[in-house]
Amino acid sequence: CTPCDSELHYVYSQIPEDWLDKALERMDDRVTMLYTKFCEFLNEFVIDGTGIPCDSLVEREIVMEQRLAKETEEITILTRIATNTVRAVAAHTNKISSFSASLEPGSIIYGDPEFDDRANYRDAEARKLDILIKPKGVEARSALRRAYMEKYAMNKDRYGRRKLGERPFGNAEKRSLTCYYRKDKEKGMKLYFCAHDILAYFSNEKWCDLFVGISK
Repeated sequence: CTPCDSELHYVYSQIPEDWLDKALERMDDRVTMLYTKFCEFLNEFVIDGTGIPCDSLVEREIVMEQRLAKETEEITILTRIATNTVRAVAAHTNKISSFSASLEPGSIIYGDPEFDDRANYRDAEARKLDILIKPKGVEARSALRRAYMEKYAMNKDRYGRRKLGERPFGNAEKRSLTCYYRKDKEKGMKLYFCAHDILAYFSNEKWCDLFVGISK
């Protein structure tokens, strides 16, 4: 028989949030393993944020009037481009340190101007990550930020791949994702993207079986 909503919620409430963090990493790794036979570089990621609508209402000023509107849960996710899998989810942030610890040295991260921050460049240097961030329209005052601005100017074509990291948001919109949790909304988003990665695994498994790697 199918469990009722309250039983499912009880089971969900018993899952530790850090378990969901590990589950996201594990599913991303498993999908990536499917692609290893193609001998391609797979450690290419996009960090980006979005707002997921909730079913709860908040009071907002719209056209100078107080109205009720759907609350929005702001999140930031790290997506692997090749597999369309989400490796990490966090509450909205413009710092890559919440995501970079699980990445291998040499991994590439693309980000929009929101992530144009010296802390991110320092973190990338320390972890030996290759980050490409579109700079904000303000003058560089440090040599480190100036170096990354010049790097972006020389790699604008490659930066175009950042758009591929928005696919999970498109998938969420297509599935009419709504966050129903009054509390632990961030945890609810992690559970959703675990489901997204499970679907990605079976989809990628099917497609990878149709092709064979070509020896170089």
